[in-house]
Parts: sequence; structure tokens; C-alpha cells
Amino acid sequence: MTKVPNAPIKDSAPKADTRKRVRAVHGTLRHLFTNEVFTPDSDKKVEIDSFVQSQIDAGKLEIVND
Repeated sequence: MTKVPNAPIKDSAPKADTRKRVRAVHGTLRHLFTNEVFTPDSDKKVEIDSFVQSQIDAGKLEIVND
């Protein structure tokens, strides 16, 4: 009897969008890894990575709701 390899399981559900619009709360903030600059006047759609999440938790960045 020949063993047939299992086919990889494919996730049929679409992945959640981890990009959010973010802006600085006070002054200018630069992302340490991507060199992206955040200001209070502009909002940018960025990937919520560990650095951005820690700045949101610290109150230095905020997510802009539509």
C-alpha cells in the first residue's frame, strides 16, 4: 500500500486586514524599523506591528477611526 501525502490545509477565510490609519498624538514620531514619520496633522495607513502597537499602548500614537 502506497502512502499518499496529505494535501496542505488551505484557510478559506480571508485574513484580517492588519493595516490601520494611525497618527501621532503629540509632535512627531519616527518608526524605528521602517523610518516612517507620524505627525498629528496627517494619518497614514500602516501595518500594526509590535513597535506601532507599543506606541499605541503608550499613548503616543492613536488609531484614526473612519
